[in-house]
This record gives sequence, C-alpha cells and structure tokens, in this order.
Amino acid sequence: MRRHDRTSSHTFSHSGSSRFLATLTGFALALSLAPTAWATSTDRITANDGQTIVVNDDVERTGENERGVLAKNLKSTEVPTTVEINGNVSATGSFRAGAAEAESSTGCETKVTISGNAFASSPHQSYGTSQLSYGTNELYVGGDIETTLEGESKYEERSSTGVSASSTGEEGSCVTTIEGDVKSTSTLDNSIVDGVILNASSGAKVDVSVKGDVNVTVPEEECQVTGITTDANGGSIDLEVGGSVIVSTPSQEAKGIFISDGGEDYGKQANVVVHIGGDVISNGTGIMINAGNNHAKYDIIIEGILKAETMPIAIVNAAPTIEIAVSGISSPLDEIAFERGEDGQFRPTETSRAFAAAINYLVKIDSDSMASKQVPGGSISVLSQDGSALKVLGDYSVVRPHDIILVRVTPDEGLVVDRVFNGEGDERVELVQDGEGNYILEVPASGNINLSALFRQEETPEPEPEPAPTPEPTPAPVPSVDPAPARATSPAQKALPATGDESAAWGVTVTALGGCLVIAGALCRLRSTDEEAA
Repeated sequence: MRRHDRTSSHTFSHSGSSRFLATLTGFALALSLAPTAWATSTDRITANDGQTIVVNDDVERTGENERGVLAKNLKSTEVPTTVEINGNVSATGSFRAGAAEAESSTGCETKVTISGNAFASSPHQSYGTSQLSYGTNELYVGGDIETTLEGESKYEERSSTGVSASSTGEEGSCVTTIEGDVKSTSTLDNSIVDGVILNASSGAKVDVSVKGDVNVTVPEEECQVTGITTDANGGSIDLEVGGSVIVSTPSQEAKGIFISDGGEDYGKQANVVVHIGGDVISNGTGIMINAGNNHAKYDIIIEGILKAETMPIAIVNAAPTIEIAVSGISSPLDEIAFERGEDGQFRPTETSRAFAAAINYLVKIDSDSMASKQVPGGSISVLSQDGSALKVLGDYSVVRPHDIILVRVTPDEGLVVDRVFNGEGDERVELVQDGEGNYILEVPASGNINLSALFRQEETPEPEPEPAPTPEPTPAPVPSVDPAPARATSPAQKALPATGDESAAWGVTVTALGGCLVIAGALCRLRSTDEEAA
C-alpha cells in the first residue's frame, strides 16, 4: 500500500530526511492555519472544517467500511475544506466502499479534486462520488468513475451508484465535473444500480457535467437499473452528459432516464435541464416520468437517438411543463408513449398520445453540427409551413411530428442546387420543390430530421456565335476598249495646214471622207468637208 503523509498546503515526500523537514514545516504551519489532521499511511484521507490536504500519489483503501477520501466542512465559514489527490483513488470494502465523499453545512465550503480515476467495490454498497450540501460543494474527477457490486453479502438489497449529489436549502449548491466516463455495474442479483442520482430541494442547486458516457451494466434480471435519476423538489438541477447514456440488462424494468419530483414543490419553483450529447439506449424504458409538480419546468434534450426495447416513454405522472427534444426515436413498437393505469400496467391512452404528439424533434443540418446551418457549398434554413421561424428549445430549432416545414437552400457563388435530402443511410430521401424555390418535408412520426444538400457548378452558357460578315459585292469589271487599228494615211492627210478659226477637240476625231465617217483614236482637228476637199 502506498504511504500518504499529509499536512496543510504541503505534501510529504517519501525519503527520510525530506519527510523530517516537511514534518517540521507542517507543524510550524499548523500553528497558524486551521487544524490539520496528521496521520500514518494506514489512515483514511480525511479533512475536516477548513483543513487542506494534498496527496501526490494514488490513494488505495481496503477494509470493511472504506472511503478513499472524506472531506467535511460543518463549522468553518471562513476557510474551505480542501482535498487534492494527484493520482487515482480506489476503495474496496467488505461491507461498504466509496471513492470520495464531500459534505458541507450552511455557509461552509468543501472542495475535492482527484486528478485520476475513482473506483469503489463492495458486496453491499458502493459509490464513486457522494455529495451532501447545505452550503457549497465542488468535486472534480479528471478521469473515469467506476463502481461495482461483487462478493458475498448477507444483505438482500445492494446498491451501486456512480455519481450521487444532493443539495438542500437556499444556500445549498453542488458542482460536480467528471472528465471521463461513469460506469456502474453489479454481478449480484437483487441489486439497485444507478449511473447518476441528483436531488435538489427547497431552492438548492445541483450542477453536474459528465464529459464521457454513463454506462450501467447488470447481467442479472432481478435488478433495478437506471442510467440517470433526477429528483427536484423545489430546487434546480442542470445535468450535461457529453456522451451517451447506455443501460444494458435483461430486465425490462430498466430505465435510461428517470424524471421525478414526487409531486412536492416545497413552495419553490423547480427547474430541471438534462442535456445528453449522444444517444439514450435502454433494454427497457427510454424515459420514465413521475413529475406532477405544476411549479416545475423540465427540459430534456437528447442530441442523439432515444432507443428503447420496451417503451420509449413511460408516464406515471406528467406535469404540463415537460419538454422533450430528441433527434429521433427508435422502438419496435408503433406507439411512442404509454401511461400507467390503476392496475400498474402501461398502455397507450389519450394522454400518452397527446404527449407523444407534443414531442420536439431537433433539426440537424448536414449531420455534422446542430448549431451550424452551413453545408459544403451553401447554407440551409428551415421555416414553418407559413414561413415563420421554428420553435426554439435551448439552443436548438425543433419541430413536431407531422409538421410541414419549408427547407430553403442558398448556394455559394458560382454554384447551383443539385439535390436536397433528409435522413441518413437507407432512410435518406430526396425532397421535392413546391414551385416557389422551397423544398417540402413532412416530419416523420419518429423524427430524424437531418438535412443535407448537393451542389454543382453553375453552367455558363456558351456565347452566341457572331454572324459572319457579309462581304461587299465585287463590282462587275468594266471592259476596256481596244484602240482602233491605225488606218492608212492618205497623201491628202499629210501635213495639213492650220487655219485660224479651227477649233480643237479631245477625244475621237470624226472626218468625212467621201461621205463616210472615219473614227480616229488620236487627237485630231475637225475639218470640214470643204477644207479637206480644198
């Protein structure tokens, strides 16, 4: 077993000289700080009323009734009780075992930090983290939480719980953060096995975040098994699970999520938000509701699929202020919701059918992000049939079964819409247009709204060819006139004397010779017949 020496605000090493010096330092500090618990390696890690303990090692405890870490603050209103374990914590008990337990009174504060994993195992009662607060509690686990029931037990009832947080009163507050998974199991029959149990009453607050899955697995049929339980009696609960809630057991009594308030309001408004980032999977009932307080508001948001082998939703008592939003519902049954009758049996009723018709289905875009409306190549917006905005629950747009919705797709520049789809895999269907540019979808009874679009390059029309230029007509050639052949010159035509009144003309010369016209192609003088005769 590892040794765990502790002092206020200091951590002991395991070498002899260092331990001695650290011990002296610790005694000196203890004189000025809150009382400090000193212990040997066999002592439980316990801090009370303003003490601070830091352990740079794993904590491993084995015994009859074991706790790995016990932190309480019932008196110190000025200084918080603080425990910091820089390693893993495990507790194994022959009767009861808990990895970490924190408690605070009104006006007091308790802080527990475990950087590694938390583990607890016993045959009767085991729990990973347990908190009871009338003041302020903060608990952090940097790894996984695992609890199990195993071994021989003389007790008929046995219980295993991964995370438990209960807060009461106006000043009551519990804040729990688990970075990994929460797993609760049992190998024994007649077991009560829970993943997360949360209770807030009389104005108190409980805030829990599990970054991974909540997984409850019981191989025996005679067990009560629940993934998430919330009980708000005039208080507020805010639970966020980043992964899925998975309940696996042969029992049909299993419940994925159990919402309860016992019908008590304690004179306070109760508010419950359960946000599951993945699926809720149960061999029995998906969600069971026993919440009749009209002064309470419940929002249950499941980003994945609600999968139930027996009943998706079972109603014992339902206040009118319960909102359930899921991506889709998967069940072998035709009905979605069932109500318990006076005989204790669940069956479809007018109330359960009205409840199912009011379920909200989350609108997913492109299956990658629920918040983003962007798709590769453009964007998608969804409107009601009358063109108004959709209802919003939390951060999400939601629709109801059989609603008619309009899907508008805007392509990026240079692209056009090719096709628009809803669904995934074999259930993927192509949407049709309404003639006004909208795509029409009737919401299926089981939900599963997952819109996507394909785009293609916009086709640029080829330019019209320019008409060929009309050639100018080639003018007909003008025939050239061959010059007249030279005629013989008569003796009478040689060296004619000029006269004073003769006139010259350009062009052809017409000469009368014996009553005939002679055309000469040279420059000549026109002479009268009388002159030539002379």
